[in-house]
Amino acid sequence: MKPLASLALLLIAGSLLAGCASRVPSVAHTHVGHALSGWVDTPGERGLLEVAEAEASVAEQHAGFAVAGGRDVAEVRLHLGHVLHTLDPGREPEGPGEGYGLVRALEGAANHLRFAAESRDVSDNLRAGAQAFARAAEPILEEARLTATLAETARATADPAETLVFADEVLSRSRHIRQGLAGLRQGIEAATDREDPTYQPVERWYLFNLIRLPSGDWIFRNRNDPPSSRNSGGYL
Repeated sequence: MKPLASLALLLIAGSLLAGCASRVPSVAHTHVGHALSGWVDTPGERGLLEVAEAEASVAEQHAGFAVAGGRDVAEVRLHLGHVLHTLDPGREPEGPGEGYGLVRALEGAANHLRFAAESRDVSDNLRAGAQAFARAAEPILEEARLTATLAETARATADPAETLVFADEVLSRSRHIRQGLAGLRQGIEAATDREDPTYQPVERWYLFNLIRLPSGDWIFRNRNDPPSSRNSGGYL
């Protein structure tokens, strides 16, 4: 084989190997992917933040329906129940939401961003962005829990006027929650946009096969492990 041809083949092989290696994500990026791209137990295995945003949109919509139906207290209470379902289906199992709950989804997203910030391979940029996300999520979670309590209280009160007052407050807070989640997404996406090497959406196998060792270190499962040796892909 001619020297130039041999060199070309070596360069091509090296490029292919580099491409394969580049597809293995960092642990930090994988945890970000759990918030943005996919998680094992969410509806449709979507990202935790995406599910939280979907629940927030339904909550705001049905809080609006509750306020609009002010002349029919039964209708107001119905839609306040739908709001409660989107925030915490453990407190109201029936409703038009995802069945996962905004509080649970946002707690999960914040936890995974904390894991990203603590990862050994995290960049300074992503550590700062992940920590900012986790901090900013806390007041939104508190707002969501309080809004759920307000919706629950409004449904239980026998005073129609009081029910309507609570409904107005639930709508205002639901809007604030949705806007807060949009801000969280903007913040973490700005951080991933600054990443070097560039952040790429994580392949789903890696999203669902990151495990934590007893030492606290994170590793990816061996692709050759038999299915019986794997759990659901969680982080415990």
